[in-house]
Amino acid sequence: MYINADPLAGTAENPGIGGPTGQRIITRASVIDLWQAARKALEAKGAEVIEVDFPLVSNCEGDRPGAPTVFTRGLVSKEFMHDELWELSAWAFDDFLRANGDPKLNRLADVDGPQIFPHDPGTLPNREDDLAAGMDEYVRMAQRGITPWDQIASLPDGLRGLEQTRKIDLEQWMDDLGLDAVLFPTVADVGPADADVNPESADIAWSNGVWVANGNLAIRHLGVPTVTVPMGVMADIGMPVGLTFAGRAYDDSALLSIASAFEALGSKRQIPPRTPPLNTAL
Repeated sequence: MYINADPLAGTAENPGIGGPTGQRIITRASVIDLWQAARKALEAKGAEVIEVDFPLVSNCEGDRPGAPTVFTRGLVSKEFMHDELWELSAWAFDDFLRANGDPKLNRLADVDGPQIFPHDPGTLPNREDDLAAGMDEYVRMAQRGITPWDQIASLPDGLRGLEQTRKIDLEQWMDDLGLDAVLFPTVADVGPADADVNPESADIAWSNGVWVANGNLAIRHLGVPTVTVPMGVMADIGMPVGLTFAGRAYDDSALLSIASAFEALGSKRQIPPRTPPLNTAL
């Protein structure tokens, strides 16, 4: 899926759950080169690296024929998916403002909705599609009345459904294959600096594997721990890229150990070329 080796990825008739999710990921050749080097380094130290699919993402985004989505699988209700995006998010916005305690702005109902995430004049439209949320609607919801998180009826079963999904698609799958961790390039490419005004650059920036990162919503939505370390710098454009280590829920310590062992093979960190050195005399 993430190393240009999954011919079924993105071949569903209507892949995705919004934005570029579910679409085929085209990983830049220089990222693949870094991945191959990382793989060789791991194997040289005795690690067994095998190429696998990633049902955690496929069964969330419906990226291939026969794969469900988080909306159609039946483990999580449509009511929860709606309430999570709207009721729970509105409560979280409001709770943050109240906790922050700014005397001039301490509740969501007083916010100027269109100014939460304004679209800069002269820039290209966003491409979130079904994942887009109108920020001003959250303010209108707050003005009608916020539902406390513990009174959102769909929340308990929804969270149980997400946990069950993770156990089936990640933990059981890893157990069946005998995997200690799942490794993949953190991103497929890097969007050019003019992606907000250049349509060709926007095509890259909004492509799957670039617009957020590999894994999209499924990683955090399902509670998957990850550790990302530098994998190197792309030879053609000089941009850094990471290597992500993902694992079972609560495997944080094991993932940190594995990622640290990879870093010990040789640091891939480089000083940013445009960053001046620190004054060590201070």
